[in-house]
Amino acid sequence: IIKNSSDFDLVLAESYNNIGMCYMELEQFEKALDNFQACLKIKKRQNNIKIESDNENSDFEFKSRPDIEQLYQNICNCYMSLEQYTKATEYILPKYELNSVMISEQF
Repeated sequence: IIKNSSDFDLVLAESYNNIGMCYMELEQFEKALDNFQACLKIKKRQNNIKIESDNENSDFEFKSRPDIEQLYQNICNCYMSLEQYTKATEYILPKYELNSVMISEQF
């Protein structure tokens, strides 16, 4: 049972992610991207996440979220499959920055 809008956002984001994964399996990468981007937008808004970067995709504040890292990886993989390598690289840098933050927070 969804009790508030925060719960609804989490369920909606997860649904977008799952649909994106299905489209990836079907090799419909543009549809997968649409769903992954919708998921990322919700997660950014929900969690007020920020990554320090010059990258335009890094406009939010990070709080140790491996699910965000995986989402960036999924988006990167879609762009790679579409042979849009420049666009794919925009999603590699935030992934490595997330790893650095997660590692530094553990020590």
